Amino acid sequence: MANKTVDLSSLKNSAVHICEGTIAVFPHKGREEGLKLSEMKKKFNGCYSLQTPTVSFIHNGEMYAIPYTEMVIRSLKAAGLKNANFYVPFSHGDYPKAQAEKWVHLKEMVIQSYIDDLIEDCITYSDKNGIGKLKEETLKNCIELPFMGIAVIGVNYETCYYPVLNIGRGEKEIECYVGKYNIEDQTVMFVYCDGKTYLTKGYGIIRELKHAGYTEKNMLVPLAHGEKIKDKELQKRWEAIRRLV
Repeated sequence: MANKTVDLSSLKNSAVHICEGTIAVFPHKGREEGLKLSEMKKKFNGCYSLQTPTVSFIHNGEMYAIPYTEMVIRSLKAAGLKNANFYVPFSHGDYPKAQAEKWVHLKEMVIQSYIDDLIEDCITYSDKNGIGKLKEETLKNCIELPFMGIAVIGVNYETCYYPVLNIGRGEKEIECYVGKYNIEDQTVMFVYCDGKTYLTKGYGIIRELKHAGYTEKNMLVPLAHGEKIKDKELQKRWEAIRRLV
């Protein structure tokens, strides 16, 4: 996996600075609470604590919180901070009242960082294993399964389909799924060299997939049984896909 780090100054600028009395909002409990952390700052100065999905760290007597990523932990270790066990604000669905927008933005950035790391790892794997790209015009005749999934309506059921590779997928899953395809009722799904999941119609793409190093694997194929995508724009795009023969 990617092994990037950032310096501690950059990490502080990205994180939420927690002052004495910072108001934490607990929406699920319908209450707010002023955080009293002065003693903790003294006791755990130079340390960090992880309580998924949040990391808190204390440096020079100042406390910070930031959503968890492996890069955050690597960066804190590289800066010489030690792992410890102490209370981590904003790890139980609460958020900083005065910096609510920044906290939401940080969590969105974390999701994107996971996606970027996954793409990088998939491309590295594909380059090493001879899994190539398809023609640009071929990809234009496909739809990509959105990272957040697509909601569909079938006969007497509703469900949501997600990309084959998602947050939490590691090296074993990358090896198992990247460069693989399956076809069911003339609907083709394949996991591209960058880890993204694509769907298209017809058998015509199979020759190009094989030529680019893709192999067949038994996998669930979304939209193979006439389901309708709830998102009207995405459904229009799917209806416009040409059936390749």
